[in-house]
Order: sequence, then structure tokens, then C-alpha cells
Amino acid sequence: MADARPRLTAGRSAALWLFERLTQLLWPLPALLALALAAALLDLPRHLPGWPHVLLLAAWLGALAAVLLHLRHLRRPTARQLARRRHGPATPRPRLAAADPLGLRFLPWLLLAVALSGGGHHPADRLERLLHPDLSLLGGPPPQLRLTLVPPAYSGLPSLPLSGATPPRTVPVPQGTRLLARLSGGQGEARLRLGADWHSFTASAGGEAQTLDLTLERGGPLVLRQGWRDLGRWTLAVRSNPPPALALAAPVGADDRRRLHLALDGHDAAGIDRLWLILRRADEAGGPYQVIPLPLEGAPTRLHWHTDWEAAADVWAGHPVSLRLAARDRAGGIAFTAPLRLALPARPFTDAAAQALLQQRRLLAQAPDDRLTVLENLTVLAEDPRATDGDLLTGLALADACARLRWDDSPTAIPDLLALLWQTALRLEDGAQPLAHQRFDEAARRVEQDMAAPGTPPAVLQQALSDYRDSLERLLTAMAETAQRHGLTEATFPPVPDALSMGGAEELLTRLQDLALAGRRPEAEAILKRLDDTTAAFARTLEQARPDLRRRDALRRALSALDSLLARQQAVLTRLTPATDGGAAAPSALDAEEDRLHAALAALLAGLPAADAAAAPALPLALLSMSDAAHALRDHRPGDAQAAAAQTLTRLEEGRRQTANGLRRSLGLDQDGLPRDPLGRVLAVDGDSVAVQIPADGDMAAAQAVLAALRQTHTPPPPRPLSLSERLLRLLRDRI
Repeated sequence: MADARPRLTAGRSAALWLFERLTQLLWPLPALLALALAAALLDLPRHLPGWPHVLLLAAWLGALAAVLLHLRHLRRPTARQLARRRHGPATPRPRLAAADPLGLRFLPWLLLAVALSGGGHHPADRLERLLHPDLSLLGGPPPQLRLTLVPPAYSGLPSLPLSGATPPRTVPVPQGTRLLARLSGGQGEARLRLGADWHSFTASAGGEAQTLDLTLERGGPLVLRQGWRDLGRWTLAVRSNPPPALALAAPVGADDRRRLHLALDGHDAAGIDRLWLILRRADEAGGPYQVIPLPLEGAPTRLHWHTDWEAAADVWAGHPVSLRLAARDRAGGIAFTAPLRLALPARPFTDAAAQALLQQRRLLAQAPDDRLTVLENLTVLAEDPRATDGDLLTGLALADACARLRWDDSPTAIPDLLALLWQTALRLEDGAQPLAHQRFDEAARRVEQDMAAPGTPPAVLQQALSDYRDSLERLLTAMAETAQRHGLTEATFPPVPDALSMGGAEELLTRLQDLALAGRRPEAEAILKRLDDTTAAFARTLEQARPDLRRRDALRRALSALDSLLARQQAVLTRLTPATDGGAAAPSALDAEEDRLHAALAALLAGLPAADAAAAPALPLALLSMSDAAHALRDHRPGDAQAAAAQTLTRLEEGRRQTANGLRRSLGLDQDGLPRDPLGRVLAVDGDSVAVQIPADGDMAAAQAVLAALRQTHTPPPPRPLSLSERLLRLLRDRI
């Protein structure tokens, strides 16, 4: 223990001596560092020209080097020095007052305290600026920087210019902002650092400037550097825009015209500018999908949108699908609604040409590359005069479809062709009614938009109302033509439910015009809705009242076949009648012919609908008579065979008459071709018939005298306005 104490005392003395010696040699070093740190935090280099900055930095580095050179005077302490220090004070005594009698070593620390209290922002940038003087004069012309932040259009914010003199601060910008930079002068290639990523400038055509166009998706420190010099520093805070908020405003369902009603509510600060309908086959795992653009006007921030999408026109009509609505805002954010599973409504077609056309449409949608097969089939269909039924527009549409399949290879060729084939099939099935209904809907939508838009000129609104009136007239005419095409007459057209009871269409249209021009929008929209509901009821009733065309065709074919059977049965009966010369046909040949007639009549009855077969009870009896005749011929009983053949002929004639009556009833005619009402009463017809009697001359003169007296004494009331149902029936009657 006694030996350890002297060693500890010697070590302590050596440490104190070394500390005091280093303090005497290096005391300017902390002062120099504090001075540099204070100058950086006070951002003094920003206000210094390049050369004075370099000289001061060189002087500071020289002083720092001179202080460090003092370390060469540091020597190992001698035993005498250690003994003297051992007998000195127990605490370090560097004696700096003798080296700095004025206390200048405290001035840098005082400046550092001031800098820390008021200039401690962005210390890293300020320290880097201290160590990088601006020596632009050495590089020729000084750099001229033009940097502009251009916010996206949806934000509505003005452009923000930045320059090297702009104080470093956080600049908030919306996502999608464009940074446009142009640098001329200076020396060296320019680069821009955003966060941790570097972006190089592009030299202009003449090499006089360097440019950069950058879209900001995220923020961070922004540094613009040319060569080894920094021309500017900022911090960008990029505000991200959330995607739109979407929700279905009403249940998705199909109307009577097999259109899906889609209603969507949403909001987005940037404005919603695109809508899509996304369909995926639900009956095929990982199957194909469709993205269908939907109409949207403008870019509203609050969305209350609805439309009626014609689902029956889609190539997946009748199949289960998964349906989603998607919306995109002007910032590029996309949102989706929850998937909804449903079966797309399908439209039945009865026209044979329309069915064939839709089959080719499905083939083209499933295999777009197999255009030649579809082209050949469409060419055959277009050359068949029975397909177009003499309709010029249908013929031109088929010719156009063939030309597009042959020559059009553009990306939109197949979608446009599918739409053309659908419209052509509708025209084959319903004539001009689908297109007229579409024009009517567009005219009604235009009237609603013009009434809702503030400041719409009266002339524009008047034109929209006139177009609406014309489209209604064309729709009624097209409905009458469709009824005529399907054999509906004034007698067989059923009453329309919810028909107009508030006056004729002219009165409603006149009132609509007055209300729209007076700015009474709710009442005008109520009339528009009433007219739309009524026309929809007419279309629905017209579709439900169509006779079964297949049944009618079957009856016509049955009548033609019965005529042939009657002729053949008459020939059999003639050959069975004994001739005057005693010759007769061989019974073996006639029994085979009777068997063939029996098989043909059985096939005819099998092809008839059950109701029509039951309405002709004579035909099954004719089958029995044919069997009796065939058995009699095989048993060599010519007399019995002749009687059975005659009975067969009588029953065939009665069966044909019964079948013809069924066809007339489906057409709303009696046996003489006169129209009847649903109760079977003969309607009034133009021209003479069996019910017309010509009065005598005296009766005619007396009636004319009474009529002249009535006209002089009585003024007839004005004609009652016709309802839409009466107008439609009148149009129908005029065309029959």
C-alpha cells in the first residue's frame, strides 16, 4: 500500500501537467470552432461576396492550422517538472489569463450563444454554405436561375416562382405540381436533388441554358447545384390528395327497357372527371373483364350522378357479372364501389334476321381475330333481300359493317362495329322505335340541362323544347310503325295503363314551354317525367301486346302444308273412283301414299302449338280416317277405302278452315277479313261491306236538310285534345 501511493501521486501529477500544457497550446482551438459555428448559424456567409468569403475561410483555416502546429512543442515532462507539479496546487491551473489578458477567448462563445438563441434554423444547410463559398465570378457569367412551381389545374392555385434569393423555408404544394427550372450562365452541369434522388438538367438546343421539368409526387429537401456550388435550397412539403369518396345512391336495377339504373354520390377536393363501369364475368373464375366509360360533364367536387345504361346491348347480356363503378379525380386518384353481383338483363328477339345478326355479333365479340368468318356470314345476310325487308337503312348498315370488317384495323373498330350491329338488330326487330326513343331521351335530357343551367338564353331553351316536341312526334310515329310490323291493329292494341288523363299532349307541351320559359323548373320537370312515364308505358304495352310471331309463322306454314295435303288426298280419292273404262290404280301404290300422307299430317300436328292444335279438332280425326283408308287398301276393300278417303278429305278441309280461323283471330279479323274488337264485334270499316245499305234518294235529301238546319242553329264545340293513347291509335289506324 505504501508502494502504490507514490505511483498514484506521480501519475496524477503527470496528468495535471499534460492537461495544463495542452490547454496552453490549444486554447484558441475551441474559440475558433465556436467562432465558425456562430458565423454559420447567423448565416453570415450568405451576405459575403465570394472572394472575401474565401479569404476569411482561408484565414480561419490558417489559424486552425497554426494552433494545431503548436502541438509540435509538446514534449514528455521531465522528472523536475513532475516534481514541481507535484508540489503545486491539486487542481489544474492552465494560466490562460497570462496568454489572453483581454479575455478575447470568450467573445466567440458569446456570439455562439446569440446565434443559438435566434439563428438555429436549418443548421446543416448553413454549415454547408459556410464551407462552400460562391465563386461564380470564376465561372464566367453569373448563373441566372428561374425556377417555378406550377400547381395542377384542379387546385386553382397560382404559379409560385422560386430563386436563389428566396429564404430557405418549407413550401407547401399539392401533389402533381410541376417543377419547371431553367438555368443559364455559370459553369458546370446542373443537378437537382429532391430528398435522396438526383435529377439532371437537359441542355437546350443552342446550349445556352439547361432545363428541367419534374412532376412532384413527394416532398423533401430541394437542392439545386451547378458543378460544386449550390444555387438554392428549399424544403418542399407535398400534400397528397386522397382518392374520391364514392357510394351508390340507389339500388342497381333494370327498368322495362332493360336498362340498368346507375346512381352515384361522391365528393373529392380535386374534382371528379372520369367515371367507368367495370364488369367481370361471375360464372368464370378469373374470366375477362370490361371497362366501359360512362358520361360525365365537367369535374364536380360534389357528385350527384345517375344514368340509365343499356345493359341489353352488352355482349354479356343474360350472364351473371360482378359490377363495380370507378371514379378518378383530376389528381389521378381512383376509387371503386363495392362489387355487386347480378345478371345483366337480356332482350329477346323474334325476327330471324335480327337473331342471325346477333349471333355474328357474339362471334365477333368472342373472337375479334376471326373477322373473315363473320365477314362471310354478314355478306350472305346482306345479300338476302328477305333479311332487310326492303329497308334502305338496314341494307346500308350491313354494307358498312362488311366494309369495316374488311378494311378498318383501328383499335376502336371492333367496339364501334359491335354497337353498329346492335343498332341494326334493333331496327330489324322494332324498326325506327329504338332510335326514336333514344333521340327522345336525349331531347328530354337537353331540356333538363338547359333549364338547370343559369343564364340559358330563351332562344336556346326554345330550340330545345322544339326538338323535344319533334322527337315525341317521331317516337309516336315509330311506335305505330312497330305495331303495324307485328300485326297489331286498332282492335288488338290493348289499353295503356296510366294513360294521360290531364289533357292532350299538345296541352301538356304548351304548358311545358310556358313553365320552362318562366323559370318554374320543378313543375316543368314534373311534366317531363309524366310524358316520359307515358311513353314508357306505351312501349311496355306495345312489347307485351306483340303476338307470338313463331306461332303465327307456324300457322301459316300449317296452312300451306294443309293445302298440299288436300291436293294429294284429292288425287288419291280420284284414283280410287272407278273409271268408265274399268281401269283403276293398283291398291298397293295407294296404301303407301296414304301412309305418307298420314306421316306428313302427324308431323304437322306435332309442329303446331298445343293451343292451335286443340283449336283444329278435325285434323286428329283426319289421321284416323287416313289409317282406315290405308287398312282398307291393304285388305283389298276398294269401296271402304274410297269412303274413308272421302271422309279424310272432308276432315282435312274442316281442319284447314279451323286453322285459318285461328290465324285470323290472332290478326284481329273475323272470317270475312273484317276487324273485330276484343268482344268479337265487327268494327266500323272504310268502304262497302255486307253490312252497308244504300239509302233511297228521298231519305238522303231529308237527311241533308236536317243536317243543314242543325249547322245553322248549333255551333260545334272545339275538338277535345287527344291523349297520347288516342294519338298513337290514330297514327296506327292511318297506317293500316
